[in-house]
Formats: sequence, C-alpha cells, structure tokens
Amino acid sequence: MKTNTESRSARIVFLLQQDEDGYPPAGSERVWATRNDNTFTIDNIPFFAQGVSLGDVVRANEVNGELIYESTVSYSGHSTFRFIFFEQEYLQQVRQELTAMGCSSEKSHLENLISVDVPPEVSMLEFREFLTKYVQEEIIDFEEAAIFD
Repeated sequence: MKTNTESRSARIVFLLQQDEDGYPPAGSERVWATRNDNTFTIDNIPFFAQGVSLGDVVRANEVNGELIYESTVSYSGHSTFRFIFFEQEYLQQVRQELTAMGCSSEKSHLENLISVDVPPEVSMLEFREFLTKYVQEEIIDFEEAAIFD
C-alpha cells in the first residue's frame, strides 16, 4: 500500500520470523499508525509483531511504497498479550471481562485469536490473576508480545 504524505494515517509493515511450525501465519503484519513529523504512533494492538504495543512511537523506512518498521523511539508503557482460545464460547465473556478491567482487545481474522492491550494504569498483578484463571481452566493459552511491568 502506498502512503499518502498528506494523510496522518499510515500502515507500518513489521517483518515477522516464522518458527518451524509456521507461526506466525504470515511473513509480515501491517499495523495502523498516526504519522508524526518523522515518526509514527502505533494506533492498534498488534497481532503478531513482537516488542511493540499500542501507543509506542516507531520509525519506519519507505521501501517500494511501503513503510517498513525500523526501530522503536519510545514505549508507551502498554503491554501486549495474545490469547488463543481452546473454548471458543468463552471469547465474548473474556473480552467483556477485559474491558471491565480497563484493557482493550481486537479480534483477529483467525477465529480463536485476540490481541490484548494492557494499559499502564491496569494492575499487572490483577491482569495476571485473571490470565491464570483461564489458563488453569484450559480455556485459553497466551503469548507475551511486549511486557512493561
């Protein structure tokens, strides 16, 4: 996708390394961002990119009309988790509990995957207790993508 220099909205491409099992299921992820002067602020919760969260400020280089992630300039203090659901019927309930806790989430195109934003004002201890309950009940498993305790 070509970027429009007049627009403040952009998509940053994060190149991904797949493991021997083919995870993540793509070689790159495009994340929405707001253009600042020479940087971009991440506007959505990444599904597969590691080490980046909602609100982080990043640099990107234009290559063949796409903005390719280069580095992180500053961290927002948000943490990013990914939940894989073994019990699909719990997805809405878990998302509602996350919202009540002060976290936001986004549903992936993969039906059993959500990305979760834990803002700095949410207690990581409370969040981890919530997480442990669902993991022990074998409803979800999770991945820590960017953690700021």
